[in-house]
Amino acid sequence: MKKYILIIIIFSIGFTECKKEEPLNEVEPSYILFGHFYGMCLGEECIEIFKLNEYGLFEDINDNYPGSESIYVGKYVKLNDSIFNLVKNIDKNIPEQIFNEPNGKVGIPDYGDGGGAYFGYSKNGKTQFWLIDQIPNNLPLYLQNFIAEINNNISIINN
Repeated sequence: MKKYILIIIIFSIGFTECKKEEPLNEVEPSYILFGHFYGMCLGEECIEIFKLNEYGLFEDINDNYPGSESIYVGKYVKLNDSIFNLVKNIDKNIPEQIFNEPNGKVGIPDYGDGGGAYFGYSKNGKTQFWLIDQIPNNLPLYLQNFIAEINNNISIINN
């Protein structure tokens, strides 16, 4: 009997030592955040933030007013793949100049109830984000079409 117990112990030790541990992937996949926010507004559509990555389109359900100190952290639920397919190419039209802007604000977002657009970008663990004025005259020319595209994509998602 002692022989069998010894054999079981030897096999148990051998099997646990052969087990290989998988490396942890701690870097989140690349993603973009886009949305809009209105401070003097009532209703669910006043703050809409979406996350887009290779796995789909996700909507933030917290609807917190974004701050200019750090990238927006939300609680996201996945939306239907048919909606994802309608907006998945928004990243093709990101103006390169935005990456030269410091994190924080561009223009005066949500000043005088004008609302603001939100754009965040994360790639290889590096994040950048901006709260952007919705009034075209307060923006650099290169951002005007992109903000219109963000708003258009929000309309597509909400319809």
